[in-house]
Amino acid sequence: MTTKEFFKSNAFKSLAVLIAIVLVAGALLAIFNDVLYISDEERLRRTLSAIYGQEVTAEEVTLSEEERHNNYGDVNAAYYIADDGNYLFQTTGGGGYSNGSVTLWTVIACTGTREAGNLALTGIDRVVYESNSGQTLISSLDDDFYAFFADNDALVSSGGYFTAINGGTGDLNNFVLNATMSSYAASNAVNTALACFRTVFVTADEEADPVEEYYGESVAYETLTVSETDKTNKYGTVDAVYFVADKGQYLFRTTGTGGFQDGTVTLWTALTADTGPVLTGIDKVVYISNTNQSWMDKIEASFYDNFANRDALVADGGYFFADKNSSDELNNVTIGASRASAAACNAVNAALAYFRSALAGGEA
Repeated sequence: MTTKEFFKSNAFKSLAVLIAIVLVAGALLAIFNDVLYISDEERLRRTLSAIYGQEVTAEEVTLSEEERHNNYGDVNAAYYIADDGNYLFQTTGGGGYSNGSVTLWTVIACTGTREAGNLALTGIDRVVYESNSGQTLISSLDDDFYAFFADNDALVSSGGYFTAINGGTGDLNNFVLNATMSSYAASNAVNTALACFRTVFVTADEEADPVEEYYGESVAYETLTVSETDKTNKYGTVDAVYFVADKGQYLFRTTGTGGFQDGTVTLWTALTADTGPVLTGIDKVVYISNTNQSWMDKIEASFYDNFANRDALVADGGYFFADKNSSDELNNVTIGASRASAAACNAVNAALAYFRSALAGGEA
């Protein structure tokens, strides 16, 4: 076939039609992309209008990488809403079904300003669902579930965080039956916003003294240096140690390992000692915080009191453990929260081990 014959053939005509279609389609696609393009600013404006029911003015708050992450999840974005003086967070909470997550918008209600140094959290204005990862029962979380977060301002403003425990009785417990893990991830998304606001946005004029805060009064104490070698033992980590001369006690802030999903529990433990120092027992144990211990609120005050009721056994070298099938005197477990109990026991044990090896010069 000659070149002239090719250009007159049906094959060339078909090819020419296809090329024309491609060129026209490409031109139309370029036009529609321009016409239908939505900028990031416009997308945010629409999202804010959907959340608030009207247009509002939002100023994005810049956060460092460290400030974007806490024990509950990740902060994707934070905005100051000029119209009401509140803060809006988009956060992703972990711990969902199959290690999935839930992303929510949370409006933190507050008074004061960061500039004046008097910013204070008063509650949650509203929570709006955004998306999820792997949460097949997310549709079970209805409007009442999200409204619950905004109905507990007194507890939230006093420092509380939400939980999602099937059978839990805490005032801030928020779960939907048969969707507990999705509820947990959603609660963590709200908790992420609360934790970020409390630790990054709210700054006190003067940082509270941790020792005096623990004792509730002014006391004379010495901060002891913990070497990197002694900081970690088989029970957990020693975060801080203070010798409180007024009380004849060694106050420890320790984090115990071995909790649910490899989580941890952090406690204050006050050890009593005679000159030497010689360990005589435990005065008091106070809960501080946890990571991934979803059943932590099942552990009641009596659990912590039990550590202070075993002075003879502690002075004799004993360590605590959590076994629901054991009747040993140093067994300290809350049924239904065995792993969280184990991490709490290990926090106390970390303090005991450090005292015995680093302070008393013996073996842990």
